[in-house]
Amino acid sequence: MNFIIITLVIAFLWGLQPLVQKSLLKDLSSHSVLLVSNIIFSVCLVVYSYFYREVILEDFKKLESHHWKLLLFSAIICSFLTSITYFELIKNHKSSIIMALTYSAPVFTVLLGEIFLHENVHTNAMIGVYITALGLAIMSYYGQ
Repeated sequence: MNFIIITLVIAFLWGLQPLVQKSLLKDLSSHSVLLVSNIIFSVCLVVYSYFYREVILEDFKKLESHHWKLLLFSAIICSFLTSITYFELIKNHKSSIIMALTYSAPVFTVLLGEIFLHENVHTNAMIGVYITALGLAIMSYYGQ
């Protein structure tokens, strides 16, 4: 039960984040907001890394070329480039629609997990994916 509360707090904060970002974008460029927020994030990450340095150093010893390829793809394509695009979208469109569509990621995770990781997806989960996709389509069509 505790994980549900913690998860909802995370969802609340992630839901609040685009509103804060859109507020900042009224006065600042998306380039500056992205840079400064990621500098702050990086400083926090350095502090965090200090406490887990032994585990991190052990993992660095295990890194092979296929790990680097996946890390580069994840960092550049799935994170950096999508962040740039995301900031432009929330600057120019309704944050509620943009967030609903970008947070539809679990739909793709379920489908791609089945294809690439051979994860078994129950029929109920697939029905949920279809209902979610239908809801997103309705929301994006009528929310404009």
